[in-house]
Amino acid sequence: MKSLRQAVKVFRRRVERWIKGPECAPVNLPSPEDYWSEHTVHVSDRLASSPEASLRYFHWRCDRYPGYLDLMPVRDLDDLDVLDYGCGPGHDLVGIATYSNPRSLTGLDISDRALAVANQRLALHDFGRHVNVRTLSGNTIPLPDSSIDYVHSSGVLHHLENPLHTLREFARVMRPTARIRIMVYNRDSLWWHLYVPYVLQIRKRLLDPDIPLATAFRMSTDGLQCPVSVAYSTESFSALAAEAGLETTFIGTSISRTELDAWRKWGRRALADDKLSDEHRLFLREIGIDASGMPRRLGAVPGINLVLELTRTSVAY
Repeated sequence: MKSLRQAVKVFRRRVERWIKGPECAPVNLPSPEDYWSEHTVHVSDRLASSPEASLRYFHWRCDRYPGYLDLMPVRDLDDLDVLDYGCGPGHDLVGIATYSNPRSLTGLDISDRALAVANQRLALHDFGRHVNVRTLSGNTIPLPDSSIDYVHSSGVLHHLENPLHTLREFARVMRPTARIRIMVYNRDSLWWHLYVPYVLQIRKRLLDPDIPLATAFRMSTDGLQCPVSVAYSTESFSALAAEAGLETTFIGTSISRTELDAWRKWGRRALADDKLSDEHRLFLREIGIDASGMPRRLGAVPGINLVLELTRTSVAY
């Protein structure tokens, strides 16, 4: 269970650093803008050492979430104006520019640190076509109306204080036939129902079992001080998108290796442990195993990545 042990060790180190510092009080949580301007997902210094290393990291990262790349494709985006919203250090920009030939590819992110890495990687690859990154300031997307054919946004909207505004901005910059493919955190997941409440709160006690699950979830995903981290169901996100004039289609879910290992190690024990709430144990009882050995619940993989496709309705914004 190396992956789960590593995940728990990393989380324990985060907790130890957090409780020693003055920033540990919840009232001192930074704003999303401040947090993501300073914080970016850790990447190796070797990431931008060569085009091969950059592309290898892209695939390694996707492999941490089996099925992710099938749901959030980087191929078949030829001759489109593509926006990667929340591009971070350029993982999916590299993938899209390598495996597709978009007419234009724009990456937007709030973090100058992440964009510096993205620019370094793009320069290494020398794609030879229109690929650029820009700093996202405020809530307005700095692109003209009806200028984008495809919006790609992986792991971003669940960190926003006002995702509805961003969805309305997506609708504004989309051409009438444009599509949005997004990944947001999934409430119907082993992360929500097993890893956080059972592994982190009950068994390892790395988080107080008495704090609300939504708070514990926020602290478990992208740093203890991450100010916003929301888990959505398909229904709850679809309702939000509808307010922005966007129709939602469920594409699928993918699972983290941390969840897979937690299920294999703790699933049976969690089912039998009355310290875990009935809601979570009912969820776990509904999980079966398919022919490939992958957990399934109601036909879907119960993983943290929920992938949806959005298109414009007659009222766009």
